[in-house]
Amino acid sequence: MRRGLLLQFLFMLSYGAFMFVFALTVQDGLHASPLRSGLAIAPMAVAFLIGSLFTPRAITRLGARKTVAVGATVDGIGLAGLILTVSGGWPHVGLLAVAPALALAGVGQALVFGSLFRLVLADVPQHHAGVGGGMLVTIQQSGLALGVATLGALYLGLETHGIPQAFAAATAAQIAIMAVVAVARPHRRFDGAPGPRAA
Repeated sequence: MRRGLLLQFLFMLSYGAFMFVFALTVQDGLHASPLRSGLAIAPMAVAFLIGSLFTPRAITRLGARKTVAVGATVDGIGLAGLILTVSGGWPHVGLLAVAPALALAGVGQALVFGSLFRLVLADVPQHHAGVGGGMLVTIQQSGLALGVATLGALYLGLETHGIPQAFAAATAAQIAIMAVVAVARPHRRFDGAPGPRAA
């Protein structure tokens, strides 16, 4: 559970940073309105929803630990595609041009998110379910805030050198985090199959 919470913290750190950095890049760099900025990220939201629906099947087929690794890898590939799209087309990056990479990242995020929740909470005794859930949500919110504070600060610090460079640096850091999540997934007895009941 401790390792799962750490990976959840890292994942949420990356996610929080991405939402902050992407919004700044689209609004300040591409001069999109807040409404267009929100619509631009819709492919990620839709892909996350669809990926969440298929996560239980992936866990049944691959096991929760492998699903975390696959999801983190897919997310990293999507983020790398965003770097290439933004850097290659700047300053004339169409919001539709980033949709495929955003959708890929959204599917990967859904796989990681659902699998980590299952891994962390699977063996928590029923009488500690509230505490376990509260701890997980606290870790989640802390990761979001720290992601904005750290990688957001990295982006803002590099923004004077160019928005594409700042976006690439902050997103590359998120890819590195996803690599850690893929490699350091929790090693535990529960992996998608029911374990013995607690006494």
